[in-house]
Amino acid sequence: MTGVSNEKIFKKSSVLSSIFKFIAKISAIIFISVTVLELILRIYFYPSHDFLRITEDDPYKWARLPKNANKIIRCKFRLSFLKSKTFHYRVQTNSQGMRAEKDYEQNPSIPVFRIICLGDSITFGLDVDDFYTYPAQLEQILKKQIGKTATVEVINAGVIAYSSRNCLVYLDKRLIKYQPDLVILEAGFNDALPMISGIGGFHNQILKGNVETGWENIYSSPLNLARVVIYQQPIFRVILYGAFRILVHIWAKSGKNLDWKTIEEKDSSLDDNKFKNAQVPPEDFENNLRQFIWLSKKYNFRLLFYIPYRTPILYRKILVDIAQENHIPVVDFSKSLGQYGMNELLANPVYSQFLEYYRLRLGDDFLRKNPSFLITTDGLHPNAVSNRIIAEKISEMIISEKLYLSSER
Repeated sequence: MTGVSNEKIFKKSSVLSSIFKFIAKISAIIFISVTVLELILRIYFYPSHDFLRITEDDPYKWARLPKNANKIIRCKFRLSFLKSKTFHYRVQTNSQGMRAEKDYEQNPSIPVFRIICLGDSITFGLDVDDFYTYPAQLEQILKKQIGKTATVEVINAGVIAYSSRNCLVYLDKRLIKYQPDLVILEAGFNDALPMISGIGGFHNQILKGNVETGWENIYSSPLNLARVVIYQQPIFRVILYGAFRILVHIWAKSGKNLDWKTIEEKDSSLDDNKFKNAQVPPEDFENNLRQFIWLSKKYNFRLLFYIPYRTPILYRKILVDIAQENHIPVVDFSKSLGQYGMNELLANPVYSQFLEYYRLRLGDDFLRKNPSFLITTDGLHPNAVSNRIIAEKISEMIISEKLYLSSER
């Protein structure tokens, strides 16, 4: 009897020992991965920040901004392997989960020219204060230009990591009730990103359907649910995000001048097969854009396409072709910023005042050696300077195309 009891105790002890060994191995792998990742990131200079706190799960759109948030986000920018500077930016959201101080009326009590800016972290304004996002700057500019003839509201509906699919669902299910006169869609870069073991693009599979047939929620699918659980683990997101930042900063260091058009044309591939494993493959991307057009006709609003930096040529071509076919204005980041160098930015008092913010934090020597950071926060995302320039280009397009003279509803 005692022998049997001892055998049970031994088996139980072996099971516990195996579990502890497994946990120890996983912990060691995670520790080594994070350590190696940190060393690589230090080599490539990067801003590390706690922006992962900004979003929360959403059963329809994969992620959303929390309501009534008022957070100070830390951004630690590494100037060299050992030297870094830390600065902060504020993210404030309203009760509707948008990056804004005020709420927006669904049925405005007075006539309003209302713009909804849809997009990813570029529209959201990663690494910049609320006031320096391009939607906030666009509202300031338009109020001065057409404020006497129209009340202007520009809604920042950008959410980190969104693709055209997420934006389409967001507009159709949540935003259309705000009755926009103009919708600015910034898309293309995230759509073209590859899926990582099926996880990177799972948020495009949360809903089946489209704007014409309606959406079917498949969030409860065991496979999708497992992906959500895995992806939302902080350690996984840190590792995945860190790997992405390495790629971004390798790109950033390749930009030793501000000839953005030349840099972008290095990727001149128009081969669909290159993007067959993209989060949103080319044919789906085109279909999403056409669904935006269908919505615009149904709800009587105008469209404007904003092509972000480093959008692959194929996705840019799809955007431009559909825009030309449907008479939709287009603003291209690369073409808008291609004419600017440090001297041109400093010569303009408006831009120089924004640039001073980065000169104080990063220093002239770092900016001379890494000119990509004159107009981006990390080699990819626009900073306050380029957000201002883009806002000016979009406002010029709105005025020249008379987009503020919306049709009667």
